[in-house]
Amino acid sequence: MISELELAWLAGFLDGEGHIGIRKRSLLSGSPRYSIILDVSHTKREAIEFLQNSMGGSTQKRQGKKEWKTTYKWRVRGKKAQQILEKLSPFLKLKQEQAKLALELADGFKPFQHYHTVPRAELNRREQIYQRLRILNKTGQAGLQQGSQIKLLEELKRQASLF
Repeated sequence: MISELELAWLAGFLDGEGHIGIRKRSLLSGSPRYSIILDVSHTKREAIEFLQNSMGGSTQKRQGKKEWKTTYKWRVRGKKAQQILEKLSPFLKLKQEQAKLALELADGFKPFQHYHTVPRAELNRREQIYQRLRILNKTGQAGLQQGSQIKLLEELKRQASLF
């Protein structure tokens, strides 16, 4: 059993070094499939191993350019990512909005067994959440400024209410 202190540490690590995202793939039917993805990259293998030992998931070692340190990556997807976010979200500070959107996406998965039976309205809802999370995750020179992100999110929410 993981202590509350360890959950808070893991949340802080995800906040600072990690990524909360949604993976979108097209099925053979042409219908999109969405899944939550969490990953953390770090140069300290012990930190990544602690994540894996505490939460499950997979790890990989990546050697970049010769002048770079070796990087270790932890990743988890789907239902397991949802379960982890449910545990960590009360402790998140920087990625609270991303966690809320990912969990909002997962809430819509429950009533549907097969993706070919997902109603168009539900697919639209999932796409809106996916796009909102993509905006929140933009970084660097190509990313939007925080004020622009908020305005764009408000516009996407307004558009989503039209469906």
